[in-house]
Amino acid sequence: MVLVAAVVTLLVLLGGSGGTTSVGSSTRVAESESSPQESQAGIPLLLLVRQDERICGGLLLQSRGDQGVVIGVPGISLLRSGDRFVTLAELAGSRPSGATAAGGAAMGLGNAVGEVSGLSTVAVACAEWPDLLARLEGEGFFASPQRMLLGTLLRSLDPEGADSGQAALAVGGWLTLLREAGRADPWEGLSLQGEVDRFRSASRLLSRVGSWSYGVVTGKLQGGEGARYLDPALGPVRDMLAKAAGKPLARVQVQNGSGLVGVAEQAAETLAGLGFELLPVRNALGFPDVVETRIVAAPDVEMQSLVIREVLGLGNLSTEGSLAGGSIVVIMGQDYQVGRRD
Repeated sequence: MVLVAAVVTLLVLLGGSGGTTSVGSSTRVAESESSPQESQAGIPLLLLVRQDERICGGLLLQSRGDQGVVIGVPGISLLRSGDRFVTLAELAGSRPSGATAAGGAAMGLGNAVGEVSGLSTVAVACAEWPDLLARLEGEGFFASPQRMLLGTLLRSLDPEGADSGQAALAVGGWLTLLREAGRADPWEGLSLQGEVDRFRSASRLLSRVGSWSYGVVTGKLQGGEGARYLDPALGPVRDMLAKAAGKPLARVQVQNGSGLVGVAEQAAETLAGLGFELLPVRNALGFPDVVETRIVAAPDVEMQSLVIREVLGLGNLSTEGSLAGGSIVVIMGQDYQVGRRD
């Protein structure tokens, strides 16, 4: 059955039932209860994003007090469901009708995951990306020069969900903007499907979140033209949900290794507009002969380095234990050109 498949799939995404991963609080909190746990960890939210009748991916949000985490999940993420594999988009339903398919698959999904895993239940809803994008634009989120590039990239989502990391950055930054403006309901005016009332109720804690950690599900791209899927690397996702919520955005230093004028400055401006703390730009070791862009991260902010690569459009990733916690170094190579995103 589709619902059972969806339950197993999301359970795998959230870390399974083996007890190795903790998402939020392991104590369930009813909507009507008042519990100290509620101030520490809100109910995890999964917002499915649809465009042109296709699920492009999802955004997994978890709030803890005044901090939170948002992870982009590409729609082509292939996840185990019993003895078979199926993508998130296929499980959610490609052509919903009213409250069925995407909405219907979401109904009861969070409760089922909670019953199987013992984790806090997950509230699931689905939104149309054009509506959500219009809301971000209407609130002025893309008004600053640094965010204009992100807005341009997100005009139309990749139907395979390749823009999920960028969408996570945009939505997390927008939620921060709404908090500063004192807006309690981030989804006001949006037409949602799925567990709408429960999703909106669980979202009330998002208005307390002042800083977000960002991530995106990555892995090995498999399959041929028209039938591609992503074999996801779940370890970093599990670690981020279990440990990294509550950590602020990384401190990033952009270094020019290519010798090309303006490369490091443009990259730094783009990342600063997304909320990263930027250290002064400098020349890299090997300047001006660095050919390929490299992104080196401390282990605790590896997921954030994945998002940086997605926004820049290139970069070889690595982790370095000797880096100070929360630090990322971006070394711009000759493969990046000012004003162009490959």
